[in-house]
Amino acid sequence: MKPRPETLSGPRPRYKTKCGWFYVTINCDDSDKPIEIILALGKTGTCARAWCQSTGELLTDFLKTSKVERVWKHFYGVECVNNAEGLSCQNAIAKALESYVDPEFIEKVKNKVAEQREAQAKGNINETAE
Repeated sequence: MKPRPETLSGPRPRYKTKCGWFYVTINCDDSDKPIEIILALGKTGTCARAWCQSTGELLTDFLKTSKVERVWKHFYGVECVNNAEGLSCQNAIAKALESYVDPEFIEKVKNKVAEQREAQAKGNINETAE
């Protein structure tokens, strides 16, 4: 594992989430592979800031040993109970990572999630796709 360069840069898209503006910075290596994720939730207190910091550090560590597809899969489709308009923070992370994930993999996971939601809406969670 190469040491982290002294400086990194990457996109920092902003998403309107149910918790407010959510910023996802994705820093990549020379081959455009994501190696660091930094999360920030606008105008937040210490609890949300701590969650963002620890989750970003965990994702960064996970990227060292796993493919970005695995990270994306864990966050795509996760909703929160907040009734406000916008994405969940987890979906915002997935959305920010989409450009680094194989489109065929994305389509497969999105179809599976849609099938699971349809089965849950029918009250039959045992019919979810594997």
